[in-house]
Formats: sequence, structure tokens, C-alpha cells
Amino acid sequence: MSSLNPPDYCRIDGGTDHEARIAAIDDYNAPDSEKFVFLLTTRAGGLGINLVTADVVVLFDSDWNPQADLQAMDRAHRIGQTKQVYVFRFITQDAVEERILDRATQKLKLDQMVIQEGRAQTAQKGASRPSRRDPELIISWSEQR
Repeated sequence: MSSLNPPDYCRIDGGTDHEARIAAIDDYNAPDSEKFVFLLTTRAGGLGINLVTADVVVLFDSDWNPQADLQAMDRAHRIGQTKQVYVFRFITQDAVEERILDRATQKLKLDQMVIQEGRAQTAQKGASRPSRRDPELIISWSEQR
């Protein structure tokens, strides 16, 4: 009977100290690395995390802040990346994760509208878009588009 050995991996979470973070990133990115997966929570912080050798990103703990998820994806989309990067998001149906993803999507839409509105106002005054001061109107306006 043969036993299955778990794959070799690296892991960083919010409690990982600076030296361990650097060592894990260097081990994973090494040309001859046998590390199969890099486990990284969105709460680990993005400073200095460059996973340029990664070609798959799996989000399994979506954050209320959509920027945290985008930052996690960006860790694999770095200068020097030579492979196509695939992003997968795991969510449980009929669970709080769906609400988190819905709210994060609304926040991204709102953020994009505010940025676009600012550009449009400088280009032309009196646009037919709703005021930034009315978030409910902005969200309903974005859903109609």
C-alpha cells in the first residue's frame, strides 16, 4: 500500500514574520523549486509579495474590501511574468460569501463610477450622471446600465 505525500508548499498569513515571508517567497520563486502551491491569505498584506512564477490564483476567502482581492490577484501579475495567469474564486452558494462578493462588486462599481464621473466632469460640465453625494442613486444608476 502506498501513501500519498502532500505536496510541498509555502504559506504566509497575517502572523508570518518578515524573514519567514522573504524565505517563503524566495523558495517558491526559485528556478528549481519543488513548491507546488503558495497559500496566502488576503490579510497577509501585499508589501513585498511577488509571486511572479505563479500561474494560478485561487481566492477562497473573499474580502469585504474588493481591493484586497484585486491586490491578491496582482501578486501573480507582475513584471517578469511569462505565463498566462488564471484566477479562480471559490464561493459557497447560499452563504455569507455570496453577500460578500455582491457587496464587493457594488463597491468596485461605485469606485469605477466615481473615477469615471471625475473624468467626465473635467471633460464636460452638466453630465446626466448622478451626484457622488447620493450612493443609492449611483448604485441604481449603475445597475441600469
